[in-house]
Amino acid sequence: MIEYIPVEGHSNLKRDSHSNAIVNTNAFEYDQYMSHRERKLKEIEEIEHLKSEVGEIKSMMKMILDKL
Repeated sequence: MIEYIPVEGHSNLKRDSHSNAIVNTNAFEYDQYMSHRERKLKEIEEIEHLKSEVGEIKSMMKMILDKL
């Protein structure tokens, strides 16, 4: 069974005695983190999509210029 040791000066933080990891036990902060992470991942996905679109536009422009 996992034992959590309180982190001095931080009521929401506990240390996992097995892995020595710090765990935040505040569910609200966790939900905020996950929401922020999801937004960031969507932003990265959108940026990658835009990069792909720009690459396609560039290659089309090169084809047009080569025909002139």
